[in-house]
Amino acid sequence: ATLSISQVPATYFAAAQEGNTDGVDWIHQVLPGDPDYEGMEFAVAMASKGNRKAIAVATCWETEDVLAEAVKQAKDTLADERATMLRKHEDYWSTFWSASGVELADRDFQNWWYRCVYHMACFCKPGSVAIGLHAGLDTDKVGWHSSYKLNYNTQQTYWPQFVCNHVERVDPFVQLLKRHLPRAKWFAKFTYDCNGAYFHSDLFPFEPPNAEACQSRNNRQCCYVPWGYTLGMTSWAAYHAWLCYEYQPDPKYLEDNVHPILRETSLFFLDFMSKCKKDTNGKVILGPSYSPEHGPFGTDNNPFDIAFTTSLFEAFIEASSILGRDAELADRCRKAILEMPAYPTAEHRSGNAVVVDWKGCRAEQVRVHKITVPVVPVFPAERITWFSPEEQKDLFKQTIRVTRHNGNNAHVMLNVAKARLSMLEAVDETRAWFSSREGPNGLFVEQWGTYGSESWAVSGLISEFLLQSAGDIIRVFPCWPDALDAKFSRLRCRGGFLVSAQQHHGEVAYVNVVSTVGGELQMLSPWPRLTVKREGATQTIETNESGVFSLLTNPGEELRFTEKHEAAGPQPNASYRSDGENPLPLVAGTNARN
Repeated sequence: ATLSISQVPATYFAAAQEGNTDGVDWIHQVLPGDPDYEGMEFAVAMASKGNRKAIAVATCWETEDVLAEAVKQAKDTLADERATMLRKHEDYWSTFWSASGVELADRDFQNWWYRCVYHMACFCKPGSVAIGLHAGLDTDKVGWHSSYKLNYNTQQTYWPQFVCNHVERVDPFVQLLKRHLPRAKWFAKFTYDCNGAYFHSDLFPFEPPNAEACQSRNNRQCCYVPWGYTLGMTSWAAYHAWLCYEYQPDPKYLEDNVHPILRETSLFFLDFMSKCKKDTNGKVILGPSYSPEHGPFGTDNNPFDIAFTTSLFEAFIEASSILGRDAELADRCRKAILEMPAYPTAEHRSGNAVVVDWKGCRAEQVRVHKITVPVVPVFPAERITWFSPEEQKDLFKQTIRVTRHNGNNAHVMLNVAKARLSMLEAVDETRAWFSSREGPNGLFVEQWGTYGSESWAVSGLISEFLLQSAGDIIRVFPCWPDALDAKFSRLRCRGGFLVSAQQHHGEVAYVNVVSTVGGELQMLSPWPRLTVKREGATQTIETNESGVFSLLTNPGEELRFTEKHEAAGPQPNASYRSDGENPLPLVAGTNARN
């Protein structure tokens, strides 16, 4: 087959140069700068050796001479013999796919899971530039300039990589936030007269971080009204960085990368809340804000803001405790949590109370949502879990049942929320919708006809049917039909636990857990009674009244849990059996952190 490279001309700057060096075809594009932006350049090179082709891309972010580097990389790639090249290729993908896997009776779900995880691997890796709204798959005039949209899209792009056990690929998003901290601090002071950092809804990958030094209009700051003024976007972005530590605990990464983001954003909300009025109960009236993407500008007490800001404060408190710093600031966050308002509710025409988008909003005032804001406290803010009080779960189940959306972005968000509360209709709704949006190349097309990179979050949604760890308590097959067999390997939970399990004929056969860093393991038992095999010994586990057990683990330890079948005759009622000198360290089951 004939293969060639050619440029896609843009109307707003000069055409690229094209040429051939030592038999290597190349395209060299220079993007002009301005008084604030130094510009950039990149080169694409294609080398040929018989029927083999190699294409390389180099940018000024990696090297000073982009053209020479692209040509060199293309030639060096073809210098390897075919067998060597294939071995390197296969070694890379073998390592990648060994991280996790699924085997599902629902073949659509299985195919979608693998395809979406593959797309993640193609477009994001440590050290790379974070993925924009369209992941480079559109024309040179992509919608919204392929910016980073922090009211939903960017977080959804990276969120599935936690449970799919590719946490390291979330690092580009963390580095994006870290690099933008100076601009976010300027925006917080200029717009709100607050200390700390506020992230606007639209970030751009190559934006000068020092806004104060910029000469362009508005200090080269996008001020997208009203979408950019949803308070909870900032706390969601920071909380998303915290999840990197939650799923892959590394105190050094926490200190160097996550903690600065948590600290500056928490400081912003503390200052902002100090300016807010309080109601007669001493609770903050949190606003003005904007419910993304609905209603008037300047509303108060949006559940989006309340839930994410509370989660941010809790993350900062825990991070400060781990690192042994900022005790005074952490105390201020604890007091601020106590001043948080309740989620706004209203009576629905069904006669039930439901959560609404802002204080004073009527039920059904927002008839069709773009982002299912009333459901955010369940997911993605994770304030309401399976272990929350029944009245809270009932309130949000009813809210979920009456919430309608326009089909653009909310399918993943709403169906994960349903899965978190074990509402099995999420499975059928996911299958029906994404079957209708699947393109010939396996990508899911948005309703407006383009591909959004957040669509690969389908892999995370399917994983949520199989495994959850909200509230730090693991649940296996929490929203998977009994009639469908399923098996998964090394999906990742909070605390760095890698979990494998199988369901056959509606029964859980086993649960394997690898504790990567040690620490307390909490799990809802899938059986009335269970045993654990660890270090060669099989021991009985007792659960609390909620069916949860908790035990201490060692770094690198592997545990295998199975159902305990009662033997004939009386059995000793022991919570563990030592089978040697080292008894099983068993901790009383605890409730989820809500």
